[in-house]
Amino acid sequence: MKSKILEMIKEAKYYSIILDCTPDVSHTEQMTLIVRLVLIDLKNKESNVKIHENFLGFIPVESSTGMSLSDILIQRLRDLDIPIQNMRGQGYDNGANMKGKHSGVQRRIRNINPRAFFIPCSAHSLNLVINDAVKSSRDAISFFDTIQKVYVFFSASTIRWQVHLKYITNLTLKPLSETRWESRIDALKPFRHHIGDIYDALFDIVDNNNLDAMTKYEAECLCKHIKNFKFLFSIVFWYDLLNQINPVSKLMQKVNFDISTALKLLERLLMYFTNLRSNDDEAFEKFILEATELAKEIDLEPVIEHSQGRILARRVRRNFSYENVDEPINDPKLHLKVNFFNYILDVAINRVTKRFEQLKEHNDTFLFLYEIEKIKIMTRNELIKHCADLQLVLTDGDSADINGIEMADELTVLTTMVQSNLSPIELLKFVINTGDFAPNVWIALRILLHYQ
Repeated sequence: MKSKILEMIKEAKYYSIILDCTPDVSHTEQMTLIVRLVLIDLKNKESNVKIHENFLGFIPVESSTGMSLSDILIQRLRDLDIPIQNMRGQGYDNGANMKGKHSGVQRRIRNINPRAFFIPCSAHSLNLVINDAVKSSRDAISFFDTIQKVYVFFSASTIRWQVHLKYITNLTLKPLSETRWESRIDALKPFRHHIGDIYDALFDIVDNNNLDAMTKYEAECLCKHIKNFKFLFSIVFWYDLLNQINPVSKLMQKVNFDISTALKLLERLLMYFTNLRSNDDEAFEKFILEATELAKEIDLEPVIEHSQGRILARRVRRNFSYENVDEPINDPKLHLKVNFFNYILDVAINRVTKRFEQLKEHNDTFLFLYEIEKIKIMTRNELIKHCADLQLVLTDGDSADINGIEMADELTVLTTMVQSNLSPIELLKFVINTGDFAPNVWIALRILLHYQ
């Protein structure tokens, strides 16, 4: 299988790599190596362009520094006889040792091959948006911890699971996963739509005299966690956020997904979060009303209480009367709005903005190839500038992948032949099926399709 993949790499010439570092079951750090290829089948006119992502193996790593990881990667490429100079893209997880501008793997590879552009993995980036938002908030950590505890409690024995199935017939409880952030919305769905049934199932166990005291005590504790308005607010708030992110993430995980579409989806997602934050009073009250509806299902008064067991710092005596004192927010509703609702949105907006800017910076160079219809109304000088800029970034010393002037001529002819605004992959298919008169466009589109 590996030999076939290596043959495909030689046939395609250009390739991009996707790396991720994760510990295996023995807690040994290992690097996953995936190669992305754009393959052309000249015999099949209907489906002659295919994008492949192929797994090339796990690489054990002893040190996770940027220098060590890049050395390991370079050596593995040499061992496989894969020319590093033909690499046109790098996609990594978002660890500093991978993507660092100064000493990460991507910088060290680009020092060898400037045309091996770094593109952050879009779907992985959204994963990190959620992880960052959750891990930055004590309330969020506590909330998802309770969600997981409910699942663990019911799944710990067949008797408890049967009680769960008795009350929740349409949606079963799901566990959280460290590696699949989408598991969060799967885990939340039963709580969002069947909170009353989940509460009744727990209370059934509390009220069952045939069960041991510890089991009943655990069920009672979970009942108390659930019968809390702050918990219900967290359900509707997180479910809404994840519901916005989930379809975007799924689209980004498709192999033939392109950066231009990713940018549009990220921009739309960013606008949604920004609108919530800009109209925070109205948005907050909307979620309060939705949480109130959930509260009715479990006979709970919609009252926001102070966090139980909240640890407060002792008051420090001021040496001077003019010294400021940071007073805590005593109003529990305002505390929920400022320190949870607004805070989570601020983190999400900040992280999505960074991912958006990283992708946009690279996309600007290739953007005109996504908008073939606009080339028709460009002046010749404008088109030449776009193609010359692309030639510049696809040049390393005396070696250039394309000729900008020739590419401008090819695009001028192509725009008279296409009837509609084609996607890059559709345009590449068109170029292949109409002969070899546009070699520079052919190369540029193949390189473009390496970026996810």
